Amino acid sequence: MTTEILLICGMHRSGTSLTAKLFELFGFSLGDHLMQANIDNPKGFFEDLDVVALNDHLIAHNEAAWDVPPQSVDRQLTWTDTQFNQACDLLKEKASGVTRFAIKDPRLCLLLPFWEQVISEIDATCRTCIVYRNPLDISGSLESRNQLSQPTGLILTHYYWSALLAAAPSDAIYLDYDLLLNDFDTQVERLGLWIGEKASANSIELFKRDFVDSSLRHHQHSLADLRKNKDVPSELAAIAEELSAKAASTDHPSSRSPAHDKPSLKSQKILLAEQLRRTLTVVRDSQQQVEALELKNKHQSFEINDLASQKNERERHIEIQTGEIKSLQNSVRNSETAVNAARADNQALTQKLEQTITQNKAELERISAQNKAELERISAQNKAELERINAQNKAEQEEYQRHLDDYDRIHRDVLHSVSFRIGRALTFPIRKPITAWMLPRIQSNPRLLKLTSFARLSLSHPIKLLRLASPRRALNLTRLIFQRPDLTEQVVGNYENLLTQSDQGREEHIDPLSENDIKNPGFAFPASQDPVLSILVPVYNQVHYTLACLRSIAEHPPKVPFEVVVADDCSTDETERVLAAIPGLRVVRHTSNLRFLRSCNRAVDSCRGEFIFFLNNDTLVQTDTFDSLLDTFEQHTDIGIAGSRLLYPDGRLQEAGGIVWNDASAWNFGRLQDPGAPAYSYLKDCDYVSGAALMIRKKVFIELGKFDERYAPSYYEDTDLCFKVRQADLRVVLQPASNVIHFEGVSNGTDESEGLKAFQVTNRTQFFDKWESELTTFHFPNAESVFLARDRSRDKPHILVIDHYVPHYDKDAGSRSTFQYLQLLVSNNFQVTFIGDNFYPHEPYTTTLQQMGIEVLIGDASRKAMTAWLSENAAYIDVAYLMRPHIASDWIDRIDAMTPRPWKVYFGHDLHYLRLEREAALTGSTDTRKDAHTWKQKEFDLFHRFDVVLYPSQVEVDAISSIDPLVPVHTLPLNVFPSCSSEVTNFAERSDLLFVGGFNHPPNADGLRWFCEEIFPELTTNCPGIQLHIVGSNMPDEIKSLDGDGIKVHGFLSDEALTELYQQVRASIVPLRFGAGVKGKVLEAMFHGIPVFTTTIGAEGVPSADAALFIADDAPSFAHNLVTYYPDLQVLANKSNLGSQVINKHFTYEAVSQVLAQHFIPPRDSESL
Repeated sequence: MTTEILLICGMHRSGTSLTAKLFELFGFSLGDHLMQANIDNPKGFFEDLDVVALNDHLIAHNEAAWDVPPQSVDRQLTWTDTQFNQACDLLKEKASGVTRFAIKDPRLCLLLPFWEQVISEIDATCRTCIVYRNPLDISGSLESRNQLSQPTGLILTHYYWSALLAAAPSDAIYLDYDLLLNDFDTQVERLGLWIGEKASANSIELFKRDFVDSSLRHHQHSLADLRKNKDVPSELAAIAEELSAKAASTDHPSSRSPAHDKPSLKSQKILLAEQLRRTLTVVRDSQQQVEALELKNKHQSFEINDLASQKNERERHIEIQTGEIKSLQNSVRNSETAVNAARADNQALTQKLEQTITQNKAELERISAQNKAELERISAQNKAELERINAQNKAEQEEYQRHLDDYDRIHRDVLHSVSFRIGRALTFPIRKPITAWMLPRIQSNPRLLKLTSFARLSLSHPIKLLRLASPRRALNLTRLIFQRPDLTEQVVGNYENLLTQSDQGREEHIDPLSENDIKNPGFAFPASQDPVLSILVPVYNQVHYTLACLRSIAEHPPKVPFEVVVADDCSTDETERVLAAIPGLRVVRHTSNLRFLRSCNRAVDSCRGEFIFFLNNDTLVQTDTFDSLLDTFEQHTDIGIAGSRLLYPDGRLQEAGGIVWNDASAWNFGRLQDPGAPAYSYLKDCDYVSGAALMIRKKVFIELGKFDERYAPSYYEDTDLCFKVRQADLRVVLQPASNVIHFEGVSNGTDESEGLKAFQVTNRTQFFDKWESELTTFHFPNAESVFLARDRSRDKPHILVIDHYVPHYDKDAGSRSTFQYLQLLVSNNFQVTFIGDNFYPHEPYTTTLQQMGIEVLIGDASRKAMTAWLSENAAYIDVAYLMRPHIASDWIDRIDAMTPRPWKVYFGHDLHYLRLEREAALTGSTDTRKDAHTWKQKEFDLFHRFDVVLYPSQVEVDAISSIDPLVPVHTLPLNVFPSCSSEVTNFAERSDLLFVGGFNHPPNADGLRWFCEEIFPELTTNCPGIQLHIVGSNMPDEIKSLDGDGIKVHGFLSDEALTELYQQVRASIVPLRFGAGVKGKVLEAMFHGIPVFTTTIGAEGVPSADAALFIADDAPSFAHNLVTYYPDLQVLANKSNLGSQVINKHFTYEAVSQVLAQHFIPPRDSESL
């Protein structure tokens, strides 16, 4: 049978895509390598890329392009024999195995004679369809899509039509794009008469539903508009009228069209000028260059792509046939054994059940007897213990009462004694006026009250007071009281803290070594030829501390290859002997005592690692001391120094980073506090970290000139290094996951008036002289603005984020959204403090936030102190970001009480009342309708208490504005993603469907039940072997029971496991029947390149949803979409591509950061600030 080949001709943007798809109804194949759909043409182009590539080669051979045709229409296009033979081979291959094949490409207007000859050469029948559209509509569409000016678009149309009509055959059929949209049935009937075959009514209706969409037509003009427009050449208008008349006629022309006036020389010059303009634009636009290179590559490799496509298709057919054969074989075997197996199973189960009942009965009796005996024993034991405790308490109370009676007796004796009475009477004239004068003044003056309290406390701790006392401290305290009275309470409070707390942390020490310890330390270090980390320990004597430090390294080594280098500063004790007995240890022994600074500088040259970790010998490292610091460098490329948190031996905090004030004095932040407190538990920038435990890249250390030797022998050299690192645009951070116990003062003591410690005072002056400009510009006066100084956040907007709990980012869509916005806020240079309403430290989620640099206020202490915390730090909080109505309602009064009040932002995740209204409409529940009313009142009461109200979808924004236009409501994308991968998904290698959702959210369970009961059975009938994967947290038993018969219930999966599943499935389903807002599961699937089958509720708020998603609201239509498009790999690829475009345009970090800047930065002139 002769193959019939149809050439579909028409100008670009004239409706040829819709026409090509229409011919499929009449049995025409369009090729197996079609161009993917995009936003410009969401239904598809239906152009075979191999044919398009060949046409581009032919036009380029004639020194032209699709938008710059040959300079004269009269010029006969030429081609080589090779190109002609290539076209013949290509067409034979494309049309192989089909009786009807259609080629759609607007370039056919210029190449019609060529393809007619090719079709004739391969002994096929050629038929031609010419598509017409108003030239003004064509030029408008070209201007929108290709940025071609209207005159250029009109001239191009004139060229294409002139060339086409000069070669059009007499039996060609003419179609009008507008008539196709407005009178579809009549035009289909015309086509059927022309082809000689009638399309089925059912296929016509489905085509109309899926492809005939007048909303995609953005330009519509009449012939009258064409005649009136002065930019339209009269010759073009005449051609348009003729083509329009032919398309409207039911007869076919019997001869070729008469010759028409060709485009004028002026038109050719305009076109050439336009070509030059567009060429310059292309040169300036690097992205277009890349696209052009990619297209050229596609042209050169179209044969390879075609062969690969055929190979994949054949492999798919083989796989399907193999599966069918195996299925039939299994069915036969199952049929033969089914009856026998069932009988045997029933008999075995009956016997097993009887045995189990007997065993369970006996076991129950045994356990009951055992529990009874155990209960009696415990009861007797508890009774005896209670009697013992009561007797003990009674004895203690009697003893306590005796002491009280003795005290009372002595007190009465004193009061009634003659000496007391005489003394009281004699001192009365003095005591009364002094008391009357002093008490009101002390009570009304907090500073005097604090000093009085300190004086009383000092008398209660005379020994500790003597230990703390020194002339320097007395002088400094006196100066502070008189020169900085505002700091009196804080400084005196520090001294009270020192008096009342145990000194155990600083007094603990390590016992001296035995002779056996010296000869046999009992540990070794691995030999590494290429270490990543060099642990440098400078030592001078104190061998017992050195050995303990080295042993701790051996017990808690890093995971990477490492070396331990000891810089022995000419020790005079047993250090040399001990170090020599440790295998694998590298020792750099100086010939003289260089002291700390110069010893380190000299020893670094012997270190081979990429990283150097300076470690005092009076320290003990802990688990993850090294690895957490190395991870910090790996995760943050802008970090120059990372330091450990220093602890006293008793577990109290010695230092969590340091603060340097503008006078060069310094604080060890957090000294003597609980290291687990929120303020000391997050990764943070700081002014300096102690050289006792400091990690830096060796290259950076050397480039910065090592430790500055002006500070020799020691003190302020580590602080100076941190300042130099920041000057090199690198960060200095405190890593709270890295902990080191430090025996403070073992090396150089604690008295600043003598020994090496005295250099701390001297070097402070040198440090100030060197960094005076930096200190006076960027550092606070002593003890001021500690909240900002502790993490160097003075130039960052500080945002307080409040949600129901620390976001479980891998458990539910709301938490994932919150987590993504926390990441975005940090990346946009916000300093973030997070409060979970339950104050619970959920792990690993709390640590994840802390490692992002977020302070997380957790624990009962934070909860109890929250009102005071908000009041004390109100001046530093710029933005309060609250989520969910029930959380915002509980916190908004406390936020409003802050002075000054921060900028208030509310994000609702979804509009609760709207979701409940939709659920009530679906279920008819009166209780749900009442709940919706309650939530509606609660949500609208909240809205006016915020400066900005945000919701994920425009639908929710419109719903709020329609009720109350004064609400300052805007959209905020629900999720934030990196840019989608440009890798093309191979759907032929994928199978199955995926549902993802947290089951604490009622719409998820309802939608999944509806899908499994009413849709999935039809799908399994039409798509044998298909499987549904269900993933989600908090899964109820009714969902777990769905497992089996084509359904695989996974339960909760980690992000890594879920990503792997996304890479295996062919499509995602989101069958929601009620709900509100944008659905995170829809966006997530689009990000992974997976087509989504959903409902109108599921698609709500997604831009270009009609083009990017498969949408149906009733079970038959939902099932039809799946049955029709799940096997259609080309349509799935188009949807995948469109989904990726939507994500890249609206939901990337770059796109959402712009929204963030609009709504999260408070106005400078805001009264609230």
